[in-house]
Amino acid sequence: MRGSISLATEIVAGLISAGVQHVAYCPGSRDAPFAYTLEAAERQGLIEVAVFSEERGAGFWAVGAAKAGETVAVVTTSGTAAAELHPALEEAYFQGLPVIAITADRPHEMRRVGASQTTHQEGIYGTSVVAQESLPAIDSPSEAQAKSIRSRVSRLIGAARGFMGQAGPAHLNVGFRDPLVPDDATFRFTDKHTKTVPAERVFPAWSWVVNEDLRTVVVAGDGAEPAIAAMANARAIPVLAEPTSGATDCEAWIPYEQQVVGHLGDQIEQIIVTGRPTLSRPIAALLGRQDVRKIVVASHREWTDVAGTAEIVVEGLSDSPHGYSDEWLNAWRSAAALVESKLDLSGLSLLSACHAVWHAEGDSQLWLGASNTIRGFDLVANAPGRSGVFANRGLAGIDGTIASALGFAMAARTPVRAVMGDMTFAYDLTSLAQRPEKVEAEGQEPDIQVIVLDDGGGSIFASLEHGNASPELYERFFAAKPQLDVCAAAEAAGWRARSVESLEDLERELTAPVRGRSVLHVKIPWPAAEIAFIRAC
Repeated sequence: MRGSISLATEIVAGLISAGVQHVAYCPGSRDAPFAYTLEAAERQGLIEVAVFSEERGAGFWAVGAAKAGETVAVVTTSGTAAAELHPALEEAYFQGLPVIAITADRPHEMRRVGASQTTHQEGIYGTSVVAQESLPAIDSPSEAQAKSIRSRVSRLIGAARGFMGQAGPAHLNVGFRDPLVPDDATFRFTDKHTKTVPAERVFPAWSWVVNEDLRTVVVAGDGAEPAIAAMANARAIPVLAEPTSGATDCEAWIPYEQQVVGHLGDQIEQIIVTGRPTLSRPIAALLGRQDVRKIVVASHREWTDVAGTAEIVVEGLSDSPHGYSDEWLNAWRSAAALVESKLDLSGLSLLSACHAVWHAEGDSQLWLGASNTIRGFDLVANAPGRSGVFANRGLAGIDGTIASALGFAMAARTPVRAVMGDMTFAYDLTSLAQRPEKVEAEGQEPDIQVIVLDDGGGSIFASLEHGNASPELYERFFAAKPQLDVCAAAEAAGWRARSVESLEDLERELTAPVRGRSVLHVKIPWPAAEIAFIRAC
């Protein structure tokens, strides 16, 4: 087997033997050895390959697939292709997701001499990755070299999964020398590799860390630790949970967190923070208070403590014997009921649309876009809660939302409703045109419905101080309304598309199961009432 193909085969064998099941591949010449190798591995049923013609979308597809609990690799060619992965790796880093970026490079003799499509790829992602390795171009690796390659791949995957450190994205840069095509040799994938076995972690007891004499709440952000919500639930401690926390389905969940904090927040004496709460100013103000004891439960080295007021930071808590009184919890439930009684969800609006999607029945998971969309859900989500709600909240940007939802749907093999604003939709249009699945395989088309809540662009900035700008300045520099026919764009990319113009139409559409690719365009009015409320908070 020829040199570059042999090198690629050893790398792919290392991925497979370490349990990597999903790889996103981006076509190119320098990374072509991976194309031949991955095709052979997929044909043998060893791995699933998603093919993306553009790297930025492939990176966010990998983020979504990793969110489904997978270790995912994404392969690019050299030059700007490698740079296109950077935004997705930033997102993966702050979510602690194991995404392996594999970038093909020119051999060392072609670097820094003016060769075409050649840049400085070693270390290109800086602090956005938890580990990085570089393999030189090797012509037909010896058995000893093959073992070393597999060992390095194992180390990289172990690091990405958090072995002896923080989980997150990792980078493998590999040089390939011509020829880049295979001979007639048969592809063989060894299962020999170095296994990394994490130790069982022992966490301090709840009773040792938490002062059970203080009035306590749990604040659960994106990626919250499920055990914390469960322990709080058993102790009748109110849980203020964001939609993507995974904690809205526990009995102690208090909906309308932004509004309810204004009723009872001044009585809180102790806060337990888990995950990354980032959605609202009322919760941020609560977390910044100096007169409240704060405990942070986090596995990421950049844990949530913006104001620097945490008294204790732990990686986890273990359960311990306890009693409980539901008087404190019932006070919060009463406050939430008062908020709910004043909620007006008549007519089609941002809030009524979010409420309808939240309560839509069926087997679909939710993927929420950033900006006003996820904040709309935070304002109106109520019981019954949902566990299958996801978003990119690492850096909370609008980039790659369609691609990430697609990656999650394919890796988790589940229908997904991806809800986003019109700007978020326009930002990721290229992902509509991608068909990463194996198109000839019957039943492999992902089930994904993109719901576009179109309020005319950029309304999130009106909820901030920039809403005080002159209308002319605001419209040009902040609203930046996309000039886009949503349904026409979707249909041009081969998606079924339909516009809905009333709440009743939306609710009727939501009764149908999500099958195949579809887009719902929901034209909503400018969210003036919602913006006023958010600014008041």
